[in-house]
Amino acid sequence: MPDALHLGPLLIPADRLRILVALLFLVAGGEILARRVDRRIGPWAWNSAGLGLIAARIGYVSEHWAAYWPAPFSSLYVWQGGFDIRWGVAAGLLMTIFQFRSQPRVLRWLLLPIAVATSAWLAIGRLAAPPLTGIPLPNLSLPQIDGGVLALPQLRGKPTVLNLWATWCPPCRREMPMLAATAQRDHDVQFVFADQEESRMAVAHYLSRLPVKPRTVLLDHNGQLADTLHAVGYPTTFFFNRAGRLVASHTGEISQAALDDRLSQLVPSPSR
Repeated sequence: MPDALHLGPLLIPADRLRILVALLFLVAGGEILARRVDRRIGPWAWNSAGLGLIAARIGYVSEHWAAYWPAPFSSLYVWQGGFDIRWGVAAGLLMTIFQFRSQPRVLRWLLLPIAVATSAWLAIGRLAAPPLTGIPLPNLSLPQIDGGVLALPQLRGKPTVLNLWATWCPPCRREMPMLAATAQRDHDVQFVFADQEESRMAVAHYLSRLPVKPRTVLLDHNGQLADTLHAVGYPTTFFFNRAGRLVASHTGEISQAALDDRLSQLVPSPSR
């Protein structure tokens, strides 16, 4: 199973897919038991799923508040991901115990949908493709938007963030200003933006409208990088260490918080 699922134009990363599937199993199991055991189990399942999602999001945002503080409304951008499952499970269990603290018989029945949802979450985690790490920067030379050619192996010696994107891709356009701004202020890491299979004119027209323009933009006319790095959709961001070896990747739109986490892996915090 790839690390993301395509549903028409939507790209759902595996980490979010496993949460959604687990919650669907929880709700479905709760509705079945509501018809056969106790009607209160149905509302419990829906409330647990909703509360768990909210708590998981609040937990993640609170742990990465420094990244969200400059733009507080970005904490509502749940499509970027960013959920701490530990907070969600804790909130759901506390609500369950409080609601049915005097009905141990019902509590025992609730173990069934909880177990099924947990099994679904674990199963998708096992089926998802393991993270692609350790491979070197592709041995490719690509034209730059401003002229000249960049041989990717020449990037070795400094941590590198390689972003695959396209102007027609809405998530790519949403994350580009943040990525470009981060690239401008973070001199410990070099950012490379490789447009996929578009003309120089189309890319230049899009970049001309950005308030902060990325410095290194490549034109991958044949999508060679996507093929070489097994990208399943756009945007996909790859993180290479100083030796030019891949240490992490992120499929889909990336948030400032997730980007900061990845950058901290590339550059030790004392030097940042």
